[in-house]
Amino acid sequence: MHEEAGIPPSAVVPLAGHEDIPLDIDVHAIDANSSKNEPSHHHVDFRWAFRLGVDHAVTLQEEEVDGYQWRPFATAASPAVRAKLAQLT
Repeated sequence: MHEEAGIPPSAVVPLAGHEDIPLDIDVHAIDANSSKNEPSHHHVDFRWAFRLGVDHAVTLQEEEVDGYQWRPFATAASPAVRAKLAQLT
């Protein structure tokens, strides 16, 4: 979170009992990017469940991340992730 979004480690707290296992893993293809001399490859996203512990400012790594949204639980982007979050205490 710190590298991509500028959220310092001190701003979040892992959910108790979920510190060592990702909530979800997503693998997707990335097209080649000649401006960065990168071939096509696969990208793996590990999704962890955290609590926001303190206020923070988001500083995006603009060449890697094009934006962010804080969403209410009911509108979490992925129904599969939303179902997993609903099972957490």
